[in-house]
Amino acid sequence: MESPLFLELPLTEKGRKFLYANLLIITLLIAAPIISLTYMPSIVPTHWNAEGQVTSYSTNTFAVIVLATVMPLANIIIVLVTIYRWKLINKYPYIINLPAITLVMSSGNLDQREKSEIVNKIFEVTLLAGVTVGAYLLGLEVIMIYSMITGYLNNALSLSYAIIGGILMIIPVILLYRRIYKEDILPKISQSP
Repeated sequence: MESPLFLELPLTEKGRKFLYANLLIITLLIAAPIISLTYMPSIVPTHWNAEGQVTSYSTNTFAVIVLATVMPLANIIIVLVTIYRWKLINKYPYIINLPAITLVMSSGNLDQREKSEIVNKIFEVTLLAGVTVGAYLLGLEVIMIYSMITGYLNNALSLSYAIIGGILMIIPVILLYRRIYKEDILPKISQSP
């Protein structure tokens, strides 16, 4: 049996904190709609047009089931992929086939431990991305639940939250991936013969 390409290093303390934060967000994304069920009327609005008028309704149970299953999906996937990252990457190394990472990983400048440490850093940022996406989705879920309970959707609030929240969610993740590239990958590329 051939040896794996990457060592199965545990997450750093920071990585574990991000993992636990994702688990907390998953719990909140599932619990919030379930708890709100007691405050909802039996038939709730589920869609509004651009003028803020309700265009479709659903039962409160169906709306809660949809929210509690769809909203946490991204975080669940991130957590599962992180937990099984070494099995996935050692079996399918092309999963991390980003140009800069591939160049460094194949350059011969890194030993197995250094490669594994870079992979863990990438997953730390991915977990942080999960936290930011999850927090964003939790806010969106609260707006949706409130709108279902009251029957009123504030279009200005919803639209500004979607646009500003989306931008604020993406920028830190891009900057952190860039930092990994500059601090961990670029120096290894410059060492290449």
